[in-house]
Amino acid sequence: MAGSKLRIRIIILLFLVAGFFAGPLWSQTMMEPSRFVEDIDLHLLVSRMDEPAAPFLHENTLILSYRPPSGEKARSVSVAFEHERYNTLYPFMRTKAGIYVYTADLDELRIEPGEELIYRLVVDGLWMTDPLAGSRQNIPPEGKVLSSSKTRDRFGTSVTSVRLPDPGPSLEPGVQVDPQNGKALFVHPADPGSRIFLVSDITGWDPFLMPFEPSSIRDSRGRRFYTLEVSVKPGVHHYYLLIDGERYPSGRYQSYEYPLNYGRVSTLEGKLDVFTFSTAR
Repeated sequence: MAGSKLRIRIIILLFLVAGFFAGPLWSQTMMEPSRFVEDIDLHLLVSRMDEPAAPFLHENTLILSYRPPSGEKARSVSVAFEHERYNTLYPFMRTKAGIYVYTADLDELRIEPGEELIYRLVVDGLWMTDPLAGSRQNIPPEGKVLSSSKTRDRFGTSVTSVRLPDPGPSLEPGVQVDPQNGKALFVHPADPGSRIFLVSDITGWDPFLMPFEPSSIRDSRGRRFYTLEVSVKPGVHHYYLLIDGERYPSGRYQSYEYPLNYGRVSTLEGKLDVFTFSTAR
């Protein structure tokens, strides 16, 4: 009888130890699958993937992918992160090509730029490292290569480590000019997920020809800086920003009147090395 109780205690102890190293099995939260279909460009990129790829970035979105070994099937594929103590499982979505994909905006990961993101995949309950970590396999041309590796944490557990990019120097809202190559860099802060377009006489007032791209740099209010670089000839150029369907002439600069029928517009005046960014009334 005493021997049976001892064996039961040993089995329970082994289960607890295995659970500690595999991940907290009893306190995990299962999140909704990542919805990459909300971003058309991202959806198209993921839909074209016919092979799993090493961890990479598309604009400001981290993309992880996995496919079971040939001849095998997976009922579920998820990822869990060390900085969340592996308490939450984030499911992958399966594409028509049989690739399991997880996408996450870097802001949602709550990891500072330049830091390491440590994670483990969970395939049908089995915890593992990312098979393609440390390589550059199958990363699409639109993707940005990330430095990744398979390593061990302080407990000796096998994990995957990804170094997130450092955005570098900060940005200032407004227009920055490079007179050497005739480029103007537009910078505007907005909430993550915003869609910003430059509407200008440069493009015949086409409202969707010049979209801003989100950067990984944020201002003190947590808004993301969106940027757009365009070629500009010397002279006067009229424009306004279209932000989430709303017209936005910047009111941060000196008011300016211009007798045109385009409503309120902002202007870039003068030579390329002397720009006045102002608002019409």
